[in-house]
Amino acid sequence: MTEYEKIPVLKKGVILREVASRKLLLIPEGYIELDDVSWDILRRCDGVKKLGDILEELKNSYVGDPKSIEEDTIQLLMELKNDRLLDFIP
Repeated sequence: MTEYEKIPVLKKGVILREVASRKLLLIPEGYIELDDVSWDILRRCDGVKKLGDILEELKNSYVGDPKSIEEDTIQLLMELKNDRLLDFIP
């Protein structure tokens, strides 16, 4: 199984929430304020979609170099995984 077939999902206790037009990632220690692109990426991590499918959706939604979109998305997800806020399930 490749990384692209795995499903990114926020860990238990980590929640996306929009409050007073602020996009927040609620975490046990508090919150992280997200920009529009990070919000869009994380709202797609629904525990159903595979990473490859999410990347294709993003490449079709945003104007820009598809390779950069892929690299930036994977970087964000790996940072959250390293911070134990997101996981990849088979």
